[in-house]
Amino acid sequence: MQIISNLIRRNRFIFFVFLLLVYLLFLSPRLQNSEKESGQGSNVSILPLTMRYVKRYYVDQPAINPRAMLVNGLNKLERTLDEVLVSFPNGENSPSFSVRVMNEEKTFSMTDVVDLDSAAGKVEEVFRFVMPRLVSKEPTAIDVEYAVTDEMLKTLDPYSGIITPQVYQEFTIETEGSFGGLGIVIGIRDGNLTVIAPIEGTPAYRVGIKPNDRIVQIEDESTVNMSLIEAVGKLRGPKGSVVNIHIHREGLPEPKKFSIVRDTINIQSVEAFNLSDGIIYVKIRDFQKNTLSNLRDTLKDFAKNGTLKGLILDLRGNPGGLLDQAERISDLFLKSGVVVTTEIGNSKKPYYAQHEDYDFNGRIVVLVDSGSASASEIVAGAIKNNDRGVVIGQRTFGKGSVQQIFDLNDGSALKLTIAHYLTPGDISIQDIGITPDIGIQPAVISREITISSPPENNLREKSNGQKETTDKPAYTISYLETQEPVTDPDEETPEEALSRQERRKKIENDFYVAVAKEIIRSSGSAEREKMLGEAQDKIHRISQDEERKIEEMWQEIGVDWSLDGAFPGASTLDVKLEPGVLRAKAGDQLTVTAEVENTGPATIYRLNAITKSENEIFNGKEFTFGRLNPGEKRKWSVTFEIPRWVLTREDEI
Repeated sequence: MQIISNLIRRNRFIFFVFLLLVYLLFLSPRLQNSEKESGQGSNVSILPLTMRYVKRYYVDQPAINPRAMLVNGLNKLERTLDEVLVSFPNGENSPSFSVRVMNEEKTFSMTDVVDLDSAAGKVEEVFRFVMPRLVSKEPTAIDVEYAVTDEMLKTLDPYSGIITPQVYQEFTIETEGSFGGLGIVIGIRDGNLTVIAPIEGTPAYRVGIKPNDRIVQIEDESTVNMSLIEAVGKLRGPKGSVVNIHIHREGLPEPKKFSIVRDTINIQSVEAFNLSDGIIYVKIRDFQKNTLSNLRDTLKDFAKNGTLKGLILDLRGNPGGLLDQAERISDLFLKSGVVVTTEIGNSKKPYYAQHEDYDFNGRIVVLVDSGSASASEIVAGAIKNNDRGVVIGQRTFGKGSVQQIFDLNDGSALKLTIAHYLTPGDISIQDIGITPDIGIQPAVISREITISSPPENNLREKSNGQKETTDKPAYTISYLETQEPVTDPDEETPEEALSRQERRKKIENDFYVAVAKEIIRSSGSAEREKMLGEAQDKIHRISQDEERKIEEMWQEIGVDWSLDGAFPGASTLDVKLEPGVLRAKAGDQLTVTAEVENTGPATIYRLNAITKSENEIFNGKEFTFGRLNPGEKRKWSVTFEIPRWVLTREDEI
């Protein structure tokens, strides 16, 4: 089936926690303050310096292809500048290539591109031809160089790249754990700079800033056409300084001026709640410089108030952060054993747990999902593979590499993969992830939307190239999720914008947390295998209860989801899709109907089909048929909503 459309994603920006870059970044602070190459100055191009770092530090030297980097970079030049046309007759094997700027054209040789230095030199040669001939002043020369250099690095791996000065500054703030600001979550809604929510206890909250307030002016400057990054730069500032903003609020005849005194806004990476019975819940959002100290203080505070029997460590949605924080946090729970092994070429360096850092000997359940990456996977892997606790949830992202930050000469930085890491047992999780001991999959069921298949059964090839693994959960629980997922990011309230009381209520209604509590209560041991064995009966009861709820919900919709004590036998299906080819405009709704007929001799139970497409609009949609007797036909329809901001393209399903 072919569907013509395209999706350009809209990004929401969080001012309180700027997460544009640090997600999926895994750093070693021991390497973070990079050495300065001799001879660099403010007028030196970043490209040659970048190539020198790549030649010296990149983890996989044989994978470096200078010609491919050149082709990638100059193709990006063409996409960035409307006046430029680049032609490689035979790609990276071309003996030469041509560059046209307006009505002028020049041919460049490729025969002398044999290493990184010559590739960088060739790009600079092209720059000297192109830049003086451009009519447009935007983008600037340095922005073009950032874009081209970043694209060259993409031939190495998905995580190496250039960090522009503005983003690098925000990243530094993120890892430090605090900044001077107002304490608001902002985003662009309907083209307006809008307050999604003020953060409780911050300057913005105290002066009365409210959700959905539109910021129309910052100091003397209108916010019309102001980028989110630019707005953040103007709203942040030193503690004690004043910023004046003008707010348009529904019900007010004209914008209202607020003078707000900036204060230190702490980016809380650790939050904890006492769940009773000696069980505490700890959420780690990411791994900053202060995460270890915050977690250790949290454990000590709870220990003062009573015996800690169990810990629920929530790493869901945690994208990673600093390597040393992940290592030392794992240390809090391990008496001995390997936490992680760093691999550079043929050299392996294990990091061992230090007995003196051992702080907690109770039962541990770790919560993970597909958004748990990098440093999160280090902690989850160390706890699971050292038999220290049970991991539940969904298979993690699968990022098993370490990036180093190299300061460049103009405020920008190079993010370069310099090592791989292995979890205990020398297990690589790159593109595989960590498999939980207990898989948990929410089932969202209605006529309009269905999400019921575990990730392992989903046909989608993940964008991060996730590989197949033979490692499967010991148990799998599907549960009925009564709250439909938020399909529009603008409608979702960020967790940082919720009050502590609201966050606690959310945790108390969290199915993952409920399962974790039952495992801790059922176990007398803090060893993983024993915990799983002792909780086996409880896990089965929970699974059976949820299966019954799911079956009853399907029955209300008219789908027979029963098994009748039987398992699917061998059979064959005839499948028809209507219509076969769809054409749609931006903003349209497309309805696709699938009809299946059981042409075999055996009854098929719990039949479900899932779409597969490179376009996320059409990917992962479910058609549910349930029980299908021999000779029986059933239909199911799914509606796809085409966003208004799409461009033309053709997709297959």
